[in-house]
Amino acid sequence: MQRFDVHTATLASTLEIAGPVLRVIKAAGQEGRLVGGCVRDALLGHKIADIDIAIDAVPEETIDIFNSAGIKVVPTGLKHGTVTVVQGGTPFEITSLRQDVATDGRHAVVSFTKDWKADAARRDFTINALYADDRGYIYDYFGGQSDLVQGIVRFIGDPHTRIREDHLRILRYFRFALRFSRTNENGSLELDAPSLQAVNERVALLDSLSKERVQSELLKILEDPYPLKILRFMPDVFYILFKVAPDFELLGNILSRPDSLATRRSQCASLRNLFAIYPRNVGVIKHNLKLSREQCGFISALHQIQDVAYSPANLLAIRIKHGDDIARGWADVRTAIGDALPLNAFDSAAPQFPLLGRDLISAGLESPGPNIKKLLQACEDWWCESDGSPTREDCLEWCTTHRHIGLPTDSPGGFL
Repeated sequence: MQRFDVHTATLASTLEIAGPVLRVIKAAGQEGRLVGGCVRDALLGHKIADIDIAIDAVPEETIDIFNSAGIKVVPTGLKHGTVTVVQGGTPFEITSLRQDVATDGRHAVVSFTKDWKADAARRDFTINALYADDRGYIYDYFGGQSDLVQGIVRFIGDPHTRIREDHLRILRYFRFALRFSRTNENGSLELDAPSLQAVNERVALLDSLSKERVQSELLKILEDPYPLKILRFMPDVFYILFKVAPDFELLGNILSRPDSLATRRSQCASLRNLFAIYPRNVGVIKHNLKLSREQCGFISALHQIQDVAYSPANLLAIRIKHGDDIARGWADVRTAIGDALPLNAFDSAAPQFPLLGRDLISAGLESPGPNIKKLLQACEDWWCESDGSPTREDCLEWCTTHRHIGLPTDSPGGFL
């Protein structure tokens, strides 16, 4: 047990937020401690995202403790001992101390305990097995503080055993190694050799995991500003997940530019980075990951427009047709392969195409006249070619003039 005397303000502010919950637990004769990422990040002086609490009471006792205090309890993961309470607008996940009884690499059967070290021993990495009580004392059973200071991410105990318990720890290892490992003078990561060897030897176990779990971890890695630092250690991971060898050249070219645009939103950056690994084979991405419709749309759009060369008209057309998130990803790809986009390309909002289908119908351009959709598309292409400067009246006049010729063969719209 050690006194926490570094980044005291970070820990103190976290304990202040969690204080009402910890006091309720203490008043009931039980002990609660902050645990995991919130303690780890407090030691580093980082912003705390979520506050998790471990308690030496079984779930039923935890529920009774907070019900008696008039605090609503939500049994968010009762099977594994987790409940959620909200205090001061902040949610807290409170989990009973536990140990694994049986594991199959995907699920665990647990039993509850009052042994804090046993609870710590079932966790993945030493830096994630840190606890802090309400006085600011740190409980460190496996040298997590020292590893954090030295920039070492290693499994608790035998790495192979930890991986067999939960196969997702292979991807979690790479994610935490990217974030917390030390770098050498060349800027390369220095990874814990036994841990790296274990994940490489067990990488085939990733095939047993659900696509949802894999997707979540992989996108967290890819949203990092410097994912290539760890991706270069992961070619076998990508081959197991996608059955196609990865190619990091395009991604390396994108990330080598300090002015990449999609990094302004982490989800867009992660999807752009994923696309850049398989730009000619996005089918393997959509087949092997459980992506949302929106995420699939992002990947598909980049695949569709990746060969469209930059011009002001094409940039405007892509912004109008696909939105700025996809347009930024396209801009990053085109810049990486040599197109010279202006740095201020997205500084102002894209103008809006001034016509709708009902405007053409109101103007008398309806069946059995030209196809409204084709005419609108042709007019929009012309409007984009004109840098979005034609007014609504100009567009209506253009549509009237071109009402019988359909989609012009010289229109730039066919590639979009």
